[in-house]
Amino acid sequence: MLLCLLIVFAKNTFAQKQTFDLTTFTPPTGWDKKEGQDAIQLSKHDEKSDSYCLITLYKSTPGTADSKENFDMAWTSLVKETITVSAAPEMQPAATENGWEIQSGHAPYESEGTRGVALLVTASAAEKMVNMIILTNTDVYEKEMTAFIESISLEKIETAPVGQPENPQQSTNTNKETFDLITYSPPKGWKKNVEGNFVSYIKTDDKTSTWCRINIVKSTISKGTIEADFENEWQELIVNNYKPTDTRKENEVQDADGWKIKAGSSKFTFDNKEAMAMLTTASGYDRCVSIVAVTNNKDYIKDVQELIASVDLIKPEVTPPTTAIANNDENTIIGTWLKTSTSNSNYSVNNGLHQYHKMQYEFKPNGTYNFLYRSFSYMPDIYFAKENGTYTIQGNTITIIPQTSVFETWSKGTIIDANGKEATVDKLGKLKSSQKRTLEKVTYQFTSEYFSGIKKWQLVLQYDKPTERDGPYNGGTAFSNAWLYGTAEFPIELK
Repeated sequence: MLLCLLIVFAKNTFAQKQTFDLTTFTPPTGWDKKEGQDAIQLSKHDEKSDSYCLITLYKSTPGTADSKENFDMAWTSLVKETITVSAAPEMQPAATENGWEIQSGHAPYESEGTRGVALLVTASAAEKMVNMIILTNTDVYEKEMTAFIESISLEKIETAPVGQPENPQQSTNTNKETFDLITYSPPKGWKKNVEGNFVSYIKTDDKTSTWCRINIVKSTISKGTIEADFENEWQELIVNNYKPTDTRKENEVQDADGWKIKAGSSKFTFDNKEAMAMLTTASGYDRCVSIVAVTNNKDYIKDVQELIASVDLIKPEVTPPTTAIANNDENTIIGTWLKTSTSNSNYSVNNGLHQYHKMQYEFKPNGTYNFLYRSFSYMPDIYFAKENGTYTIQGNTITIIPQTSVFETWSKGTIIDANGKEATVDKLGKLKSSQKRTLEKVTYQFTSEYFSGIKKWQLVLQYDKPTERDGPYNGGTAFSNAWLYGTAEFPIELK
């Protein structure tokens, strides 16, 4: 049944349509409907047989250029943190429709003693994604589910190379500018965008259908050599985004005031036309910085070269901590450590999509620990996990031995706003459910790392596979199979 549903997702029919954000659909007749700012829920429940089906269609959110990566993020944030799935999702072949690439997968789940199947469909286009989750414990509603999915159509979004606007406005700033560790002269007459981890300059010509984009990327921790840094940046910034179609061309490594610099280029295809991707990477002072340029016309290369020639690299301040902390001993780990993932982009904030997921360890001198997890999002509830137990340290390993672990679902707290209406807030309301979590005894490798750029210590925990307690890895390419927990300036609240 699920395979059939996945296959028909991309089809369109015409009936009494409704539109929510970028999605148009025909709701099933007789189903309950709840519409919020960020999602629509359609549900059917038979009290006699306790059979049910719940469909949640979400508002589009920012994504990446990789549809499978978008699916994986949605599976983690929308499925795994809502229900307990017993296996990785079984994926179906990707489909395309109206410019959207659709990834689908399903897995069995259990919730409050009830077993069912969770289906996630993620549609991706132009670095946006639209997600839909179906939870059901029966095939009774198969016909209605199929009709609903067949009715869905997604608004077409015109794609362009990452971040390229359709009607760029010109930038006339000719003075030197500084972004992170790079001071440079911006190209005249190009549109400027600041997008968190990079600043970009874009030029397009509608008459000739030509374009060029330059990204100045925020610095990251060096991997130790220019060769390692360049290879990592090439994979992350070029291969993942543009899928090169020929062998990379490289220049010789150059030295400049303590920095080593390497550049390379390769062709790729965009809109069935040949284009060029160029990467320039500098490595030094334990940092790595890069500039990416992509274009479909050689006439823009002169502007790219002029910007790169204007670059001055800033030597980062390396401020050692006032008190050195020895790695791999018990004193290193004592304290409260927190990791947080958020969605606070301008798009998210402007559309009321603020959300976060926090995980926190507190290691006490007496050999006991507490672990807390709290998730607040546009879902209707707040999710809370609490765990405690003991830990032992041997060399550079720490063994976590949980004694109790529970996962709780809370309603959101409410207030009366200035207009006299009830509104939800990030406070615990009423406890709706509580269930025991798996007790995971895990032996991590650990170390404490001082990050001079942010002038903070971080606790690095490494293990060969993700755990339910820690969730997806966040150590990036610098710390493989690892989680980074920082000092808890804003610890998890228990209320």
